[in-house]
Amino acid sequence: MGPLDKFMLSDHSLLVTDSGCDLIIRSHWYRSLPLSCIGNIGLKINEKNIPSENISFEVNGKIFSFNELGNLYQEWWFILDSAILHIENNFLEEGKEYKVELELGLLIPYVLVGPDGQPMLSSSKLSKNLLSRRKKN
Repeated sequence: MGPLDKFMLSDHSLLVTDSGCDLIIRSHWYRSLPLSCIGNIGLKINEKNIPSENISFEVNGKIFSFNELGNLYQEWWFILDSAILHIENNFLEEGKEYKVELELGLLIPYVLVGPDGQPMLSSSKLSKNLLSRRKKN
């Protein structure tokens, strides 16, 4: 774990929506990165795996599927900005506490490792109990 990992989820990150829920996240890296650097997102809520096809990623007012992220070299996730994971589900209730486990893997393009010089994968995991609240429109 790095020093910024604890900031990936705030106490008010879990929002119940009409179509599922939103999870507000922050990057654990110390610099802004293009969305193409998002290597993986793993998410569990109350021990239930959320498949990546049920997650879309919002930053800069734009929403992308997880499969689109690898080609987004010109779209940046700025270090001071939160991103929103939109999660399609029907199992969250407002006002209940849920155990949220988030894994975020970022490919660092300026730190090359291994004999092939591949970008380093900086992966962080955080588990936090969050009280769900209704998203305000």
